[in-house]
Amino acid sequence: MYETSPALQGHRPSASARPTTPLMSRPMANTFTIQRLDSLLCASDLLVTSRMLLNRLFFMLAVAYLQICGVLGCYVNCMLCVLGQPRWFNSIFPHLCWRLFNYKWRCLGRLANPSGRTLVVLTNHRCWADFFLDVHVTEGRAFWLARWMVAIGLPTMGFVSHWSGVVYYFKRWAEFFPRFKRFLAHSEYPAVVLYPEGMRYLQDRPRPLRTGFMRFSYVNDLPVQVVISRNKETVFCETRASAQAGVTFYTNYGQMLDPRDFATVDDFIIAINLAWVLQWDAIYSPSLRSLTDDYEHRPVDQPFSDAWMSRQRRIRLWSLYWLVTRLSVWAVY
Repeated sequence: MYETSPALQGHRPSASARPTTPLMSRPMANTFTIQRLDSLLCASDLLVTSRMLLNRLFFMLAVAYLQICGVLGCYVNCMLCVLGQPRWFNSIFPHLCWRLFNYKWRCLGRLANPSGRTLVVLTNHRCWADFFLDVHVTEGRAFWLARWMVAIGLPTMGFVSHWSGVVYYFKRWAEFFPRFKRFLAHSEYPAVVLYPEGMRYLQDRPRPLRTGFMRFSYVNDLPVQVVISRNKETVFCETRASAQAGVTFYTNYGQMLDPRDFATVDDFIIAINLAWVLQWDAIYSPSLRSLTDDYEHRPVDQPFSDAWMSRQRRIRLWSLYWLVTRLSVWAVY
């Protein structure tokens, strides 16, 4: 047995210094705290589950909305195909998508405008939302190059876009480039959008690019511009079955690369790949907050130039005049 120190002998704690909480209430207090934490975690899980459910419901609504727009576009193009070139639906469709998703757009730079030559725009392919978001990115001055699988995934929109000339569908065959060269000679669009990754890619680091169309651009003297966008898959993503409203997506425009400035096709391909990596790092490395501070806000309710919209209005007025004249002739005779 240890001996008690003389200084502590006879010392007894006072009543005020003694603990007033019974020892049996301490485990009960800990149990009450744990129960509160469990209830908070359950409420958090319920909130996350509710948010995921609402996200899925909005995604299903967005898919139905896009299909309805496609059906209406089929009807409009069937009614107006004999009246000329019914391409005014191409300017209305992204506006309808903007009405549903209410997305915002911030960009750094501008799309190049080479006079007399078709501009090849190389951009990243994230999801099906690219087909209406990239209309704003290209200012409505470009058509798309896509495979037939896009038309199978969205049949109504695929039919409308192919009929209107927005998307040029193809298979990977040997006769593609001669056919596409003839298509460029008769196309009224000054730019073409390509996805050099070859497939949808949702990672945050770049992947190797396909070089077939780079060689075609060099041989046919077509300038190339690299355009990288971020946060497009947050607006609408079919692989994740998610859709959100009020999302801001960002676009970074690179410098135009002219084939005349390069001695060989290999130098041209190396310059395109380097520009791709630099533009990718410039938009994916910073945080979204810094992008919001640095990138310029551009309205998306009117993404097209005045010349483009005036041309669409002329087509609509001429189509209406032709329709009224034909109906008048039918009524008289």
